[in-house]
Parts: sequence; C-alpha cells; structure tokens
Amino acid sequence: MKAPKVICEAAVLAEALLDPEGDCALLLRRFVEERSYELVLSPSILEELDHLLADGEVRRHLEERPAASLRRFSASLGFLATAVEGVAEVPAGEHRLEDEKVLAAALEVGGGVVVSTDETLLSTAIEGLEVVSPRTLVEVLDAV
Repeated sequence: MKAPKVICEAAVLAEALLDPEGDCALLLRRFVEERSYELVLSPSILEELDHLLADGEVRRHLEERPAASLRRFSASLGFLATAVEGVAEVPAGEHRLEDEKVLAAALEVGGGVVVSTDETLLSTAIEGLEVVSPRTLVEVLDAV
C-alpha cells in the first residue's frame, strides 16, 4: 500500500516543537521514524514555519533552543519531505493566504490529506482533498 501524501500547515509543524508529547509531534515522529506517510511541503510552507519559529511568543516557549537549531529543524524538514512548488491554483473560497499555500501544495500533488489545527481550513471542502486535525490523522494511521 502506498503511503498517503500529507501536507501539514506550518502551525502543525511548529506545534510539534512546542508540545513534544502532543499529536503534532507524534505525527512528525511517525513520519521520520516509520515513513507511515509522505510529507509534502512547499517553499512557502517552510517560509511560514521559519516566520512562526521567529515569532516572539513562540520563541519565549522555545527559549532553550537556539535560533540556529530551529533553522536546522525547518531545513531538515525541507530535505526529508517531498518538495513541490506550491503554485497550483486554489478554487475560490473562504481561505486565508496561509491556507492557500497549503491547499496549493496539496492540489499540486494531485490531492492527499491536509493537516491543520485551523477551524477555517478544517471546514474547507475541495474535491480530492481531505482536511483533518492532527488527532484524526493519528487515529487513521493507528488503524492501518
């Protein structure tokens, strides 16, 4: 069985660092250790992740980690993930700019599972895409 394509929004990736015991961190560990899914990222998602990790509020929670370590985290994800340009046209809808970056990457690979913690993105309906919470994807992977 082919591993599902999974596109994580930047906030999910940042949350993996903020809560090492949470669902986002578990998903990331499952990707790195088991390759139970194919992580798909675009330059714009990684750029948003870098922006989030540089944010003052996030930095306060990660103060024990040097900035260089956080940049390496982002770079290593870019190296391990399947890279796409993330420029596919996203159908009109109630999307924020950050959402469109993730949706464009998902559409570029022909569909897949978008993982988000954002209620607006979770309620998005685009043919060929499934948008789920980190908890939902953990449960799906556990059932396989």
